[in-house]
Amino acid sequence: MPKQFRNGPVGALIDEYERAVGELKFTISNLNRHEFTEITDNDNNTVQSILNHVISSAYIYADLIRNAYNQPVKENRNLNLSENKDNYLHLLEHMVNDIINAFDNYEKISEDDLNSKIIITPWGGRYDIEQLLEHAIVHILRHRRQIEKLLNKSS
Repeated sequence: MPKQFRNGPVGALIDEYERAVGELKFTISNLNRHEFTEITDNDNNTVQSILNHVISSAYIYADLIRNAYNQPVKENRNLNLSENKDNYLHLLEHMVNDIINAFDNYEKISEDDLNSKIIITPWGGRYDIEQLLEHAIVHILRHRRQIEKLLNKSS
């Protein structure tokens, strides 16, 4: 069956975001509890703590997009962060859906619209929506790489 691609410039970015999340999920899918919660890097990060950061950041990105489109921000998300790796796989999938749902109708958003909405981030960055989504994609890729390095170090 051929891969289904979303339409429009936002659809392309969401496809790549979903691909990055899929790679991250694949990276953690076969980890045991020790690998997930106890192996640390030089900064004392575990796979679990890295994923906590990735998931929390994704919700910030989604809320920044919602603010840009005058949509209500989601309140009181229950992240249910536990030591259960399978729970994180579910949260990563939910994260993708939250980004998609941040747009009212992403297929109708033009490139000009993406570039005209400027967002000032909590960390002081100034992004248009296209740049914010690109940042979100690379954020996942960087942390997937961080996890791979952490696991490689422990081998």
